[in-house]
Amino acid sequence: MTLRPSMMLRLTGIRIASLGHSRAFRGGTSSPSSLLSAFPTPNTTPSTSLNIRPVEVLQLRSFASLRKMPKKKALPYTMLIKDARSWKDSIAILNDIVRSGFNPDVYHYSAAISKCAKEGKWRKALGLKKTMVGQGVKPNVVVYNAVIDACANGGNSDMAIKLLREIEEQGLKPNVRSFNTAISACGKSARTDDALSLFVEMEERGIEPNKVSFCAAISACEKGGGGYTDTALAIFDEMKNRGIAPDEIAYSAAISACEKG
Repeated sequence: MTLRPSMMLRLTGIRIASLGHSRAFRGGTSSPSSLLSAFPTPNTTPSTSLNIRPVEVLQLRSFASLRKMPKKKALPYTMLIKDARSWKDSIAILNDIVRSGFNPDVYHYSAAISKCAKEGKWRKALGLKKTMVGQGVKPNVVVYNAVIDACANGGNSDMAIKLLREIEEQGLKPNVRSFNTAISACGKSARTDDALSLFVEMEERGIEPNKVSFCAAISACEKGGGGYTDTALAIFDEMKNRGIAPDEIAYSAAISACEKG
């Protein structure tokens, strides 16, 4: 018999479904950056202000033709943003698109926000999200996930949870990545109870946890110290029971949790 997470963890005497539930619904109060703070103002041309490869320089020289391009033909510039060497370069490229007279779409913004997320620049990510809304571009779940990821990498778990709740407020549905990034954000901030509450909630909503979900939950237990050793092992066993092979992250976190116990 395969146990659900809430049932399985109760057998260990740990009722995680309600732990820190009120905190899990509490959002942060950080204000998104303005348009000017989100978009740095370059003082040189794209080919000299960006540290990019020669092939990208050739692509940048064609920005002037963007205003004549049909919308669908401008989409390849999304890859240019994704391949930028830093979040500053990605925003500078986005600025070049704007200055060319073209209106960036959700794919361009998503690519720039994802670049910010990798470097933990959550304020810049929020600024870009605010900018796109101001330009009439509605964020989709991919955008929200990227901003939550930026908050996770930047250590702002309050804002990560707030954004997770905002997804539904905007008429969208959070997916497994939405919860995974929020769980990771709580785990990195040592908010183990909130991370476990979200882990149970996602399945109660019919969202099947994947390998990343289990690893994030086990890692959150490890961050919580010795009091979560049994929970970490229970989640680890459930992961295997579902046919999900634990990876190095799961084993490392479980072993560390045992050492702390």
